[in-house]
Amino acid sequence: MGDVTGTIIAPPALDQLALADFVERGDLDRHVRRMRLRYRRRRDVLVGALDRHLPELDVAGVAAGLHVVASLPPGRTEASALASARRAGIALSGLREHRIEPGGRGALLLGFARSTEASLRAGVRALATAFAAR
Repeated sequence: MGDVTGTIIAPPALDQLALADFVERGDLDRHVRRMRLRYRRRRDVLVGALDRHLPELDVAGVAAGLHVVASLPPGRTEASALASARRAGIALSGLREHRIEPGGRGALLLGFARSTEASLRAGVRALATAFAAR
């Protein structure tokens, strides 16, 4: 690598100006408010569907972010839950791969940012069917 002394790394000026304009016009605030409501509705739909179809899962955490952590009941391993989902063509992540320390109760990481409310309901029903089939 060459000498990078004095090199300034910054985003392109046009991008900075566009963002500044977006913020100054209040468009960023409006966007954040709109998306916060949209994501809250999606989360509520997901949690409601889990309560209805998979009540044995324990949804915990604050109502923020773009995913839900659903802890598995005792006796159900994360590996078996993920395998059941995979056999049904459902892509899920377990919490284990995101843990710093091993151990703890198995849990699923359920994202909802890119899903519609209808697809969240259908996905939870499909997951409940997959879990019942074991």
